[in-house]
Amino acid sequence: MKKAPFSLILFKLLRFSYGQDAEEVSYGVDQSFPMHHSSISTNYPWLPHNVDPANNPTPPEYKDMPIQFLGNVQERYEKFMEGCHDFYPKHKRLCDNSEKDRVAMSLRQPKQMSNYTEMGFKKIKTPPEVWKLIKEFWENNQNNQTWVKENWTKGSTYTNHWVAPTYMVSVESRKLRGGGHKLKKSIWDAARTTIQEWTGEELTDCSLYGVRVYTEGSMLATHVDRLPLVSSAIVNVAQDVDEPWPIEVISHDGKAYNITVSSHSTFFGYELSFRKLNPFHLHINSDGAGRYGAVRISLCSSWETISTKRKILCKSFCKFKQMLANKNEK
Repeated sequence: MKKAPFSLILFKLLRFSYGQDAEEVSYGVDQSFPMHHSSISTNYPWLPHNVDPANNPTPPEYKDMPIQFLGNVQERYEKFMEGCHDFYPKHKRLCDNSEKDRVAMSLRQPKQMSNYTEMGFKKIKTPPEVWKLIKEFWENNQNNQTWVKENWTKGSTYTNHWVAPTYMVSVESRKLRGGGHKLKKSIWDAARTTIQEWTGEELTDCSLYGVRVYTEGSMLATHVDRLPLVSSAIVNVAQDVDEPWPIEVISHDGKAYNITVSSHSTFFGYELSFRKLNPFHLHINSDGAGRYGAVRISLCSSWETISTKRKILCKSFCKFKQMLANKNEK
């Protein structure tokens, strides 16, 4: 099967010294992590056809492949997959299937969705009423004895949990101080107005687990969230790191952006139509006691909106069935 050409989606991010001239350099999909294909660009700037294109025709394997300014990222990805294979020696195919499904959904889902905003994401200060609720809960339960290790699906490649386990401090847990459905509902209610104003849509409660704690060496693979999530807010609750851990997103404009989220700042995103990841390793503070905690608050279309869409879909389907019936009668 002929492989589709790599998408050349670029954005201004780095500066790369090319000979004696410094020029703005960009990168996009399939360069920091597989997004549209199962491999990453290996079209390095030092290759002959990039250094002297007039005298060196581009080899077929590099045709339509974006220039790779990030180094040998493919090797890093291969080590990522080796880690999954080694952790699940009897179920290596599950790791491979997880990757196929992840890439397929990253390609399929954005095309099927309507965009509510121009860019698909927005970074703002956490609304005070939201921050007060989350901050108080975290301060009362931040001791690692309250952390519950997450059990990822066998072969899941959404995080490198085999070397960097993630933990959950659940806002739903009544065993934790202040936890329970009342807190969960209060956080949703406090966040709804801000997200609705941003998307221009009426939204209802959908998904909210608690504070996910990432540990040393964590990576988060490119992904889009599943239906029925429409819009989400990621609130950075606490971090104790040696260096920033940027969230890389592919926006509605097809370009990639690196967002550094500090404590008490919010990263909004209409996640169904854009891709996000943390392709770089998290490095916590040097004494080994560091952490990175974040809460994701997700809202869905109101039931009235969903009902209306179902009626439209049903009407179209029934019309199609009638057309087939009429054709068969003839």
